Amino acid sequence: MPKPPSSSDKFDGGLLPEDWNPEMAAASMAKNLIEQMGTPAILTQRFVVWHGIIKALNHVEPTYDEGVMIDPGNVTGLDTSLRLAIYDHAAKNSVNVNGQYFFEVWKYFNRPKIIVTQPGQIPGQSMEDEQPSIGRRIINRITGGGKPNGQSNNAQ
Repeated sequence: MPKPPSSSDKFDGGLLPEDWNPEMAAASMAKNLIEQMGTPAILTQRFVVWHGIIKALNHVEPTYDEGVMIDPGNVTGLDTSLRLAIYDHAAKNSVNVNGQYFFEVWKYFNRPKIIVTQPGQIPGQSMEDEQPSIGRRIINRITGGGKPNGQSNNAQ
């Protein structure tokens, strides 16, 4: 674990908050991931298939350079450019199929926190005494049971 920041680190700009705070590090990692991968969105397989069909049906003229065909294009006679522009815009905002990128990143950043216990401390034991439920306390008060060290209800 890196050392905590000191006053000399604040002035030289060498140590950022995400360098020593794990929660800030996770937020910085999420920011960098989204910048590189794009905004996570959810696309279904059906959307991806229809996007491919519309792209395949779109009419594109062949391109020529000095009488030589450079790109054969896609001569279908059907202009689906408007629908293709809509699909391209929706697909640009997603980098995955069925939301796997979104769900995996969400699962990673919401993983359980690791609890480190001190030497001699029993895991799961809290500092406070565990109190019985309200119903159990009412029954104990009526019957006089549940008092530690043999105390009675009258002892206060």
